[in-house]
Parts: sequence; structure tokens; C-alpha cells
Amino acid sequence: GNDEESLLYFKRALKVFKDNDINDSPELADCYHELGVLYKKLGRYNESVKNLLEDLKISEKALPESGEDVARSYLALCEAYFGLKDYDKALKYAKKSLELGNKVFGRDSPHCVDTITRLGQIYFEKDQWEETIEQLQKALKLGKKVFEDNFDGYGEICHTLGAAYKAVGNLKESVKYFEEALKHRIAIQGEESLEVGETYCELAEVYMDMEDYAKAIENRQKALKIFLKEYGENHEHVAILYHNFGYTYSTMKQYSEAINYFKKALDVYINLYGDDSLDTASAYLNLGNAMTYLGKFDEALEYFKKVHNIRAT
Repeated sequence: GNDEESLLYFKRALKVFKDNDINDSPELADCYHELGVLYKKLGRYNESVKNLLEDLKISEKALPESGEDVARSYLALCEAYFGLKDYDKALKYAKKSLELGNKVFGRDSPHCVDTITRLGQIYFEKDQWEETIEQLQKALKLGKKVFEDNFDGYGEICHTLGAAYKAVGNLKESVKYFEEALKHRIAIQGEESLEVGETYCELAEVYMDMEDYAKAIENRQKALKIFLKEYGENHEHVAILYHNFGYTYSTMKQYSEAINYFKKALDVYINLYGDDSLDTASAYLNLGNAMTYLGKFDEALEYFKKVHNIRAT
């Protein structure tokens, strides 16, 4: 693809710089930066970090003239470390990106919106919910001001806020932000995108916590329709949804309906992973429990034996 071609181009350029013994020109820093950004885009985060650090080695010497470039490199490094799940280093560079970005771009800039958003996402991955909410609320407010009606990141920020509010037990706010995420994602990506399906799943979980089982089922049905169309029947996400339907109906004491869905989950797990995987064992266990509630003890025992046999191997 074009990214791979660009990669070759910048690698050749880098070789020219090295062959000519050029070690600290702004053009060389640009070359390292472009390589770092391309590697990040391709998911090759270690190579991204390596090139961005080389870029910074040169660019930081040229401060304050190179301020905008350095701020961008800090953000790119933050994102590469985020990709590597090294959240402490990602946090370090996000803070540097914001501090310098405020000076060189101004507080009301796209750069600062992107950096504050990333800060919120880092705190989310670190399970620091209050900090997540604080940063993402700032990102929302600033993003609306900076981008007005063209705020592409709005849906993702709302989705993460919904998850953070769920984590702190504020279910009303969680529903509010997942609904906002849904509205935005449907408007931008259409009603059948995987991101929309993902938000329906999250909403269903919140409604489960609120014990509003009808709404949980309604949102799961919408997610299932999207996932079946995108993945077909034999996919892990579909099996998980079937399991969750089963769990919901079990909670409602509708055990026959629960068994129906647990059997569907079981079929998918057997097709995907065979008859002796832990996922398959989990489906057998759920079926055994539901059969017990219905008083079908012989059938329940058969399922429990299967669980025992899988776990014993």
C-alpha cells in the first residue's frame, strides 16, 4: 500500500543523510519523524518509538524555534507508547505534549484537544476513573469549541466516558454518554458499523447493572444483528453475545430461553475451538446450571460431567 511505499522513500532518504554524514539537520529530524509516524500507523510501535526518539534528539536542540515540531513528536511518541501498552511513558509524553502545545499552538487548538483526549484514554487504561472523566470532559468542552460541528473524536470520547461512569457506578451518566456515542457513530459510520454494535453491547451491560433487562435485551438484539452481518454465525463476538443473552434470561428466571441461547453459544464455541476448550466448558456449565433450575437433573449432570472431563485434561 501507499504507507509501505512512503516507508521505503523515507528509509532511502535516511540512508542519503547517513551516507553524507549529516547528523543533526531539521530535514533529518523530519525524516525520522515521518518514519516514526508511519511505523505507528502500521502498528510497528517499537520502530516508531526508536525513530521518534531520534527525531527528538535533533529537534529538542533547536528549541524554541522547533517548538511545534517537538510538540507533535511528543504526541506521536505518547501514541506509540500507548500502542505498546506502556502507559506510564505514554503519560509522560502526553504531559510534555500538552505543556508545550499550550505554548506553541495555544490552548484552543486541535493539538491540545487530541492530547487531552489521549490523556483521558491513558488514565482509562490505568483504571484511574476520576482522572479519565476529568480529562475527557475537558476534551469534550474544548473539542466542541475548536471543531464546532466537525468534531470527529466526539463519539469515541463519549463512548469512553460512558465506560468510565459505569466503572464508578454512575449508571445514569453512563447511559447518557453511551447514547451520545451511539448517535454520533450512527451519523458518521451508519447504523451497521462495528463501533455501533460495540456501543449497543456496552449499553446492554449498563442496563443489566440497572436491572432493566428489557432494555439490555433490546440493545443486545441490535448488536447481534450487526455482528451476524459482519462476522457470520461462527465468531467469538457472536458466541459472547449468545452467552450474555443466556445470562440475562437466567437472571430473569426464564430458563428455557436461557438454555436456547447457551446452546447457541456452545455450538459456536465447539465450531471455533473444539469440544474440549475452556470456553466450551463454560457453555456446558451454564447449561448445567439452567437445567438444574428447571429440575432437569439428569441432563444437568451430563453437562457437569462434560465440564469435569474438560477441566481434568
